[in-house]
Amino acid sequence: IVVRHFAVIALLGAACAAEAVAQEASTEAGPMKGPEWADPARESIPAAEATVLKARVEDRWKAIIDRDFDKAYGFETPEYRDSHTPDQYKRQFGPFADWHLATVKDISYDAPGVAKVGVVLDVSFNPPSGDPTPVRTETYLDEIWVNIDGQWWRRPVKLKYGAPAE
Repeated sequence: IVVRHFAVIALLGAACAAEAVAQEASTEAGPMKGPEWADPARESIPAAEATVLKARVEDRWKAIIDRDFDKAYGFETPEYRDSHTPDQYKRQFGPFADWHLATVKDISYDAPGVAKVGVVLDVSFNPPSGDPTPVRTETYLDEIWVNIDGQWWRRPVKLKYGAPAE
């Protein structure tokens, strides 16, 4: 069990970690009905916009699953790409994880132009201890995506070890 918990923690650090949960915001118009995979407890984005965002999230995760980190890098915000090289981005993934499937479970607005996307990730973790048996698990993580000039980009989380994420 300890190995499994360590695997999940290390994987999340290596695989972009769990995204910080942004503060909930509401609009004056109130909740909008979204697609069937939208979280009914939170304000969802319009179905057409959610479909575009869902496709971008899935395309990013397909690139990661295929270990095409150059392609995955292209989904990060322009601000991130201005301050990080593709090689710096690739290094965060390391050799210890294999991703098998990513499924978008819910999408909701956290604020205008900011969406929280819930993803279920099926992943195997290869322990650095030398144990040849991978630990396969399923985990849920929230990603924050921002709309800049009509395009959705993944906003990376800033991790502070031993402290909550910003």
